[in-house]
Amino acid sequence: MSDVIFLGLNDNLRTLLNCFQHNMISHVPVVEEGKLIGMVSKTDVTDYLSRMEVQEKGQSFKDVLEQTEVKELMIQPVIKADISEPRSNLLQKLNDHQVGSVVLTENGKVAGIVTATDLLQFYAANSQEEEGVADQFIGKLNTWMHEHGVHHISKALSDIGI
Repeated sequence: MSDVIFLGLNDNLRTLLNCFQHNMISHVPVVEEGKLIGMVSKTDVTDYLSRMEVQEKGQSFKDVLEQTEVKELMIQPVIKADISEPRSNLLQKLNDHQVGSVVLTENGKVAGIVTATDLLQFYAANSQEEEGVADQFIGKLNTWMHEHGVHHISKALSDIGI
């Protein structure tokens, strides 16, 4: 498993967007004094920017990038699972909490992040073994993504290179 990338509460939006783009990730845990306190995703950023577009017409995008801190965007509490938990538990947590990622822990420390996309890719790659489960999961995930506008947000972020 690769190293997990973290940001601090006071890191700005520019740093966050660079982190997403350079590391090809969509979720970043937020830490304070070594403790996991929040999570921020590309969806959180697009939601925030949509609200800012309406509220702050006079503020330049550069100002928004420099002055917005991660603590204004992050979601709490962070949904966690032990690294040894079965995939079905991860799916259940994603669904129950309506989140796009679960932080994996091992001995109380962050060991990784699993996203809905990661699980979808896993099931798709193993669809011949578990065809019924994969089909059900893909259907549920697509429905959830459509209901929450994630398809549109993902496409918009992809279109601008994020």
